[in-house]
Amino acid sequence: MKKEAIKNTTVKVDNLFPNLIAIKNLNLSKLKIIGKKFNKTFESNIKTTLAGDTLFSVSSMNYLNIHLTDLLSHLLKLYCLNFVFKLENIWINKYVKKDYQGTHVHPSDYSFII
Repeated sequence: MKKEAIKNTTVKVDNLFPNLIAIKNLNLSKLKIIGKKFNKTFESNIKTTLAGDTLFSVSSMNYLNIHLTDLLSHLLKLYCLNFVFKLENIWINKYVKKDYQGTHVHPSDYSFII
């Protein structure tokens, strides 16, 4: 078996999965919660609306859309001039003393914590 010479190559390193964080103050009094059904969920049994009904009023969703669009525009301005996003899987976790959220991933492009 003949050994082939290893070619001298240049290594290029790129940041494929950056962790960008955008922070903005919101007026929480503008978020009217209408979802009432909280169930114990996840391995930690946190009470959550994950599988519940509509969570926020229409005016609250409009408020969130405006401010999330602003946040996304700052994160995406290096990559594109226009974008459209769809808000999915929004829920509330109720934490009390000693509650925790276990290790998990957010399998989407962006996640928001309010």
